Amino acid sequence: MGTNYYAVIKAKNELRDKLIELIANGDTADYDTIVNMANELYGESVFNYGEKCLIGAKIHLGRKSYGWKFLWEHHLYTVDNGHVEETEVEPGHTIIKYVEEPKTLYSLYGDLTKDNIRSFLMRDNVDIYNEYGELQNKEEFIEWSFNTEGVDSLTCGKLREQKPLADEWREPIIMGGYQIEPGATDFYSDGLRFAAFRDFR
Repeated sequence: MGTNYYAVIKAKNELRDKLIELIANGDTADYDTIVNMANELYGESVFNYGEKCLIGAKIHLGRKSYGWKFLWEHHLYTVDNGHVEETEVEPGHTIIKYVEEPKTLYSLYGDLTKDNIRSFLMRDNVDIYNEYGELQNKEEFIEWSFNTEGVDSLTCGKLREQKPLADEWREPIIMGGYQIEPGATDFYSDGLRFAAFRDFR
């Protein structure tokens, strides 16, 4: 049994008013715009690889399960980069190819430190809720989540029959300079426990 916690980013007044205006107009041609804007202002966050950022207002922070240390979601994402090159092989004939460039790392918090997470959570436009819709006191939540005691994947003995983490999960963590013990499903940064995978609600 556990409880999930979320940061909810408040919608900017001008964007909220624009959404209300689009809905009030009742023009079915605006349907896709309305849905996309509503998801951006009020939906669960997802990483948009095209825009290279998180889109959505409800960001999963982590989970506290009975007997376990608080488990943070790291929000590290690898971003593929590249560009298109056109080469004229003869007059009127061009070859177009995609050239890969080195991947980069997106991190919601920057470095995974208590100071950076605190700065994000203490922003005026951020509220913290649990999965039951109960508003959390920010200072109390931060103090509690930073200092919970409990087991992790190593101390619980979960390594017995663990399969190795898929490369897609390991890559952003390694790019960020963080270490994962072989077979572990979590890692530490600045004393905080982070899940080695995403979407663990």
